[in-house]
Amino acid sequence: MTVADSRRLGWAVIAVLAVIAATLGTYVAGHRGETPQRPHATARQATGHTTHLTITVEGMSFSPEKVSVPAGDRLVINVRNNSPLAHDLTGPKGETTGLLAPGDEGTVDFGVVTESFEAYCSVAGHKQMGMVLPITVTGAHGGDKGHATEHIGSHAGAAPSMDALMNDDTHPLVDPILQPAPTENVHKITLRMGERKEKLAGEERSVWTFNDRVPGPTLRGKVGDRFEITLVNEGSMEHGVDFHAGRVAPDEAMKPVPPGQVHTYVFTADHAGAWLYHCSSTPMSSHIAHGMFGAVIIDPTDLEPADREYLLLYSEIAMRDDGASMDPGVVAFNGYPFQYVREPLRARVGEKVRIWSVNAGPNTFESLHIVGAHLLTTWKEGAYGVREGSPAAAQALDLAPAQAGFIETRFVEPGHYPVVNHVMTLAERGAKGLIYVDE
Repeated sequence: MTVADSRRLGWAVIAVLAVIAATLGTYVAGHRGETPQRPHATARQATGHTTHLTITVEGMSFSPEKVSVPAGDRLVINVRNNSPLAHDLTGPKGETTGLLAPGDEGTVDFGVVTESFEAYCSVAGHKQMGMVLPITVTGAHGGDKGHATEHIGSHAGAAPSMDALMNDDTHPLVDPILQPAPTENVHKITLRMGERKEKLAGEERSVWTFNDRVPGPTLRGKVGDRFEITLVNEGSMEHGVDFHAGRVAPDEAMKPVPPGQVHTYVFTADHAGAWLYHCSSTPMSSHIAHGMFGAVIIDPTDLEPADREYLLLYSEIAMRDDGASMDPGVVAFNGYPFQYVREPLRARVGEKVRIWSVNAGPNTFESLHIVGAHLLTTWKEGAYGVREGSPAAAQALDLAPAQAGFIETRFVEPGHYPVVNHVMTLAERGAKGLIYVDE
């Protein structure tokens, strides 16, 4: 017998002894009254059994809230959508029911499962709202493994650097000039709602839009004007609209519009103001942070002429599909950070410059300030603060989310004047522009 043959024989004897030992251990345990332990399930030890479960979607949650399955079983879940919104159930490997319209059912096959995990609704923002289904695998190696708990809504994606944001000129400039109100008293507008991808500072993000732009088109009119809005959902998810300028019951007017559907929203402008509008679909924070917001300007009856009028809508930007953050990494005027640093607003010494602003939020405050200028007039939420001609002036206009107003100033020297959100960390994250003043 060769040395190699001896080694092979030795390994064979060891393997046989190991099998005998394992068998004797099980035999002895049985005679001691102990329950023999089921071998730990691995990817190679499927039980051959299938666990079938049924869950329902109620509102923005799954029922039951969590499920369990024996290790090694194949898991198949049937989902019934009892919610008025479309949902799905998606696993970590992309297993999915597909999008289920209200009243629809679908099935997802997770295959043989050996470790606990979380399934969730993949419709943008719904996971953020808590639509997570913990699936616990019992009897897996090391005991039952708890699912990883995610801090829902804690972060809207890693932000690009300030330098990258400052130098990003890949998107078209949003015109900040506010046009005068049309002379007609009935305004018929079509808003087409949808989604697309774009890059911001080299990072791809989802953008959801009214009329394929961020922010949505500005609507301007006079007290008493009638607005007839046709909403066309050209996207892949529900969208809707909430016009703060309208006085209508939200039940019908602001209902979500399913993909491919058309809806009409009519309101009369009963009061003057700078009003926010935004998508009315849940979660609203995600729809706003992805770009679905705009302004309605209804002129006060005593509004005096200005040499120049600008509109700056402040908002936060969601870099990923998990939506808005309470500590946003990127913010902007008119949808894109620092765009008016690269392309400043214009004015001349002595001109009356009026800047309207709406805080679209959805979460953070705005303190509108012009470095090197005094605010001779401030108007916020229907009331004047200071007015030009009085001995007083102001330094900032404070706007909570969904508040709006305007400021007026006259520059006394030529130069470059920064206009910022004086919550300075937010100015440093994109809410900053320049006003270039000529002689």
